[in-house]
Amino acid sequence: MTTRHAKIVTRPKALNVRPVDPVLLGSALLLMAIGLVMVYSASVHAATVKQGSGSFYLTRSLVYVVLGLATMWVTSRIPYQKIQAAVPLLILLSVLLMVLIPFFGFTAGRSRRWFNLGFVMFQPSEFAKLALVIYMAHIAHAKRQTLASLTRGYLPPLMVAGVLMVTALMQPDFGSAVIFGVLVVTMLFVAGTRLAYVALTFLIAVPTILHMILHNTMRWKRFTAFLDPSAHQHDAGFQTVNSLAAIANGGIDGIGLGAGQQKVGYIPEAQTDFIVSVIGEELGLIGIAIILILYAIVFIRGLKIARNAPDSFGQALGFGIVLLLAIQVFINFGVAYGMLPTKGLTLPLISYGGTSMIMTSIAIGILLHLSRAQDDHRGKFSRSAVENRGAVPLDLAGGTAS
Repeated sequence: MTTRHAKIVTRPKALNVRPVDPVLLGSALLLMAIGLVMVYSASVHAATVKQGSGSFYLTRSLVYVVLGLATMWVTSRIPYQKIQAAVPLLILLSVLLMVLIPFFGFTAGRSRRWFNLGFVMFQPSEFAKLALVIYMAHIAHAKRQTLASLTRGYLPPLMVAGVLMVTALMQPDFGSAVIFGVLVVTMLFVAGTRLAYVALTFLIAVPTILHMILHNTMRWKRFTAFLDPSAHQHDAGFQTVNSLAAIANGGIDGIGLGAGQQKVGYIPEAQTDFIVSVIGEELGLIGIAIILILYAIVFIRGLKIARNAPDSFGQALGFGIVLLLAIQVFINFGVAYGMLPTKGLTLPLISYGGTSMIMTSIAIGILLHLSRAQDDHRGKFSRSAVENRGAVPLDLAGGTAS
């Protein structure tokens, strides 16, 4: 008598991996698509005159978007713990590149901010911004017990930011220097450092910034033009006056896609720093509102993802990325509307710029990965702030920590 032995086949357990946040991804893709359309509209005249082809900047933007989507996809599949392991390399590489750029960088206008790699112009400050966010997330996670200490917790990351700020000022890139400082101080405060340290930093920073403005001819011109653009409309206030004219000309619903007038010789590099002005003129307040809504969705979804991250590193990383994007959007819109002095900063996912597009895509990719690694453990990042500061923190989970 024979017996049949049933072969038991064990199937591997399916990984409990959630899909990426579709709302965040969809909003980012829409911003990219709008960016392609507006870059072409903003640059077609300048590209025809300077490059001999009206689609010159559009073609390059398409390449940057494809590269951005590829890096976004790759980053969304890399465990964020591996990013944390690379923190020393990332921050050292950032400092090295920022130190080298004033000596070996490519000069455009009065600034030396790029490395000419032949096929692309690489801007180290864009890389350094994201690297600094990752570094600060590591500090918030690994050093949270010492953040209440001035010498062991607060000053070390501030010194790292100081090096990046000094090298940015040497380029000169005042806007990036400000972003470095705001990123570090804000993330330290949210992580749990003492309010007194932040207040002291502010008291030192304000007169320092004023000194740098007063003793630098170009910065002083830009500052006075900011205070009264019309009085300097043929000099430092030229861009601001024409930006405001473009936005006013657009009214509520704009004068039509491609029909903008100020981009033709009146707004230099309209496809980069002042693309908001072109959007305002051609698509009007409605177009501006749509873009702001898309950014708001990205920020809100990003904060929700950060809140639900499995650990304090993930929470700090998500918060830092949202903060970085929000600062850049705020500055770009502020400059276009004459609320801030002119700065050479791109509008994330929309402006023409290879390094900006790729680094922003990587940042979005990290958020998308965090959305796949959601957990029910909430408030670790904010609770550490309570322990360190002994006060009510900015709570990523909503409400106050207990």
